[in-house]
Amino acid sequence: MTRKRYEIVVRADVETVWRFHSNVAALVLLTPPNRRLRFDPTEIEVTEGATHRLKFGLGPFWMRWDAVISEVAAPARFRDTALRGPFKSWTHSHEFVEHEDGTKIIDTIEYEPPLGIFGGILEKLMISRQLDQLFAFRHEITRQQLS
Repeated sequence: MTRKRYEIVVRADVETVWRFHSNVAALVLLTPPNRRLRFDPTEIEVTEGATHRLKFGLGPFWMRWDAVISEVAAPARFRDTALRGPFKSWTHSHEFVEHEDGTKIIDTIEYEPPLGIFGGILEKLMISRQLDQLFAFRHEITRQQLS
């Protein structure tokens, strides 16, 4: 299991940050332009037990990603856990903590790549770096939207 943690401080209060992140529609903004995103609009709010059904386009391929929302404690945190997706396992914890300059956003990812030993090789060659780039992009967009 791999664990990664990403942090950013934005100049917005916790409630504002919660409102932005607690709607799956924010994912449209937080998805890099080279990936396409579609989501089932029936459950787009971040509520305990909601299942978000998404599809991400990578090149000519579409990947399905179903995640269940849990541990919702508005406006402080929530967790999404993949039920179906490209990883063997994936959990993303979102935390929003008051900070003297606004709000500290903490994203903690725990995941296991697919494909056993081959997935471990992919992790070292590209998955880890791609996740770092994804969260750098997401945090830059978040800063633009909320600061």
